[in-house]
Amino acid sequence: MTFRTATYTHQLQTFTRLQFSSLINLPRCPPRLHVSANAKLSNAPFGLLTSTLRTKGGRAFGPERTYSFVAHASKFSGSTPEESVVSTSWLEENLEDVSLLDVRGKVEKKMTGKGTEESTYLDLHDEYLEGHIPGACFVSWLRDGIDSASGVPVQLTTDGAQFCACMEEKGVSSDRPVVVYDLGDNLLAPRLWWALTYHGHPEVYVLDGGWAKWESEGRPTTTEEPCPLKVYSEFSGQRLDGLRTTREEILDWIEEGKVASGEVVLIDARDEDQFHGRLRRAARGGRIAGAVSLPRRRLLHPETGAILPAEQQREILEEAGVKIADGGNTPKYVAYCNGGVAATTVLLALHRLGIRDYANYDGSWNEWGNCDDVPIEE
Repeated sequence: MTFRTATYTHQLQTFTRLQFSSLINLPRCPPRLHVSANAKLSNAPFGLLTSTLRTKGGRAFGPERTYSFVAHASKFSGSTPEESVVSTSWLEENLEDVSLLDVRGKVEKKMTGKGTEESTYLDLHDEYLEGHIPGACFVSWLRDGIDSASGVPVQLTTDGAQFCACMEEKGVSSDRPVVVYDLGDNLLAPRLWWALTYHGHPEVYVLDGGWAKWESEGRPTTTEEPCPLKVYSEFSGQRLDGLRTTREEILDWIEEGKVASGEVVLIDARDEDQFHGRLRRAARGGRIAGAVSLPRRRLLHPETGAILPAEQQREILEEAGVKIADGGNTPKYVAYCNGGVAATTVLLALHRLGIRDYANYDGSWNEWGNCDDVPIEE
């Protein structure tokens, strides 16, 4: 794709008649640019850019379309949240200072027989197009940053370069905080929070209440999409391998007695019927040997789905048998579910309580429950 003649005017410098040969070979300059078709240049916070971009048969923008740009400062200049969950009021106050990701999606379930259930994974891109928080880019939890060759559905890629490049296309950079939100059920936002943290982003937050709360409060929404065209967005995190674990590691911990001794705490975030083997979504039912049950919904408000206060989550964790150590020899906390998604609600709760030695078993029951040679309890 070739772009012709663009004029960019900023407080610090001016570029004219830029020749863009590709999306990734754009010149670098201080602001990160969001683009929306035929947008008005009102309330631009740090500078203005007006440009006409022409493409040769390009699908990204279409031929002969005019775009208006608003330049945002790349450094965070807002108020720093006290923890990893932020409110809708905080986000609205700091909207121009964060990278914002919309990861709406859902899991549809249906019974396929006595004690068996089937799940279908969906992203909700169409709903994003119908309206979203201004500045938000859509992330498909089914495709973006996923290892499609793993053999297990929706496994996060361990390829840091691939993941970071994917997130850069969404406007994520290492030096700007990221806020993630979902439908409001706090299912997929914690998953993306964990994925970004695992791949080394230093500052990721979950929007409590997600899209449902934002919209119900009458806060600003838009149908305009930020364009992937960007001039200053670089995400090059160092992967934190300890935040993800595998079937082989869990087998080793069980065989070495670390699960039985409490040195490793396995937390099952599925509902109790699945935990006890009364309902299954895999070839085998039950739970990983030695695991304790903590359905993720217990950590959320029963009516609104909002994230409960951290100290209330602490009580719920300990009631389930997950003792939160305040010092000394702390255990390794490992959460799992069916597909490594619901488990991250538990991990977010642990993180809020100051725990850092935790991991997501990403393969979860989609992998463990379809293996014949692993220990299972019912």
